[in-house]
Amino acid sequence: MSSHISLRRLLAAAVVASGLAFTSTASAGGYHSAPCTYKTITTWEVVQQPVVDWVVKYKPCGTPYRVKVVSYKAVRVPVQKVVKVCY
Repeated sequence: MSSHISLRRLLAAAVVASGLAFTSTASAGGYHSAPCTYKTITTWEVVQQPVVDWVVKYKPCGTPYRVKVVSYKAVRVPVQKVVKVCY
């Protein structure tokens, strides 16, 4: 019977310890801190955009022909993101 009582005491101590740990982390975590809001901000990202050009080249015999040449240019595009703001 005494082992049963010590098991109860051990469980009760564990419950109390977990309750104390929860309240200490909850108070430090932000229940008493200022409220946070979410705001939308605009940032810029660089994207490579393909550009198609037609170039005239010449065969060794001197006959011209057209060739499609694809190059890329860097373009800045706006990207909207939602961020958390806490005061």
